Amino acid sequence: MRRWQRLSCVCWFAATLPGWVSAQGARALLPAAPCSDGSSRATASAVENSLQRSAALLSWRGTAVAWTTWRVAVGSPQLPVDLIVARVDLRQVRLELAIRRDGADMAPWRIDDAPADAVIALNAGHFTDDGPWGWVVHRGREWQAPGAGRLAAALVIDAAGRARIVPADSIAAVRVQGGVVEAVQSYPQIVAGGRALPAICDASLVHPTHRDIRLAVGSTGDGNLLVVLSRYAGLGGVAERAPLGPTTREMAQALVTLGARDGVLLDGGLSAQLRLRVADVMPPGPASLGDTAPSRRRASGQTNAASPSRSFTTHDWPGLRGVPLALIGRVTDELASPVQRR
Repeated sequence: MRRWQRLSCVCWFAATLPGWVSAQGARALLPAAPCSDGSSRATASAVENSLQRSAALLSWRGTAVAWTTWRVAVGSPQLPVDLIVARVDLRQVRLELAIRRDGADMAPWRIDDAPADAVIALNAGHFTDDGPWGWVVHRGREWQAPGAGRLAAALVIDAAGRARIVPADSIAAVRVQGGVVEAVQSYPQIVAGGRALPAICDASLVHPTHRDIRLAVGSTGDGNLLVVLSRYAGLGGVAERAPLGPTTREMAQALVTLGARDGVLLDGGLSAQLRLRVADVMPPGPASLGDTAPSRRRASGQTNAASPSRSFTTHDWPGLRGVPLALIGRVTDELASPVQRR
């Protein structure tokens, strides 16, 4: 039986046995972001408050890249989903796009192609048979002009390393203004100004009920970039790459709850993949009362010879296919240890 056939069987099995896919261990219901201020708003607010309390209890690991796993429940029946959340401190981490080459040609990139000193690596944007879709800028040079789409926003990195999500109707002005070092366009934009973008409630633009593996980025107002990847958590984790994840509106609600001011989905489904290489230390701050679902620990990092008490661990969530374009982050030179720089 081929891999896609096995995956289809697993998805059918999960969907037809609600007793198996109920929200085992789920901490909070992840609702769809509201589309109106109608009579259901009070009920929605109560659910959102519960979600906020759940997020406030998350335990974070790491410093330059802090991460956690947030168990939520989506839909009906309430499917258990893990949201792997990374909070990238852009004062310490410099982001850039990356590709893989086979001679003069572009080749499919996977997280195993990430450089050894990358503290975060993930697939970026969407693509066609010809390569990346939409606007691409790398190291200050525009590789590809913007694509057209009402919700096709861009993740833009400037010379100071700051990140922002530029809406589709502002990309032309940003191109004229200049100062863009890295940019990748994706869709749909789902959060703007700290709220779910109203346009995602338009069924002609965004499918209202489609579920899949999701990957999103969100910019915050405090110099951080959020990266959120979903994985199905039912059936004991054996079907984590089944396409049973949040809807677009549920993903928007997750980003808003986590503190994103603006956010956009990247390519999900088979393409969604993430690598984190983080220090095995807890960041300073008040202790959390919560714990997290187990991480998918793929490989262990090395202890820093200059600081023997500090080690680094690599956590992988692979995709099922390679992609033409990736986003990676390295600790900036002035903050990097000898081990990280090599």
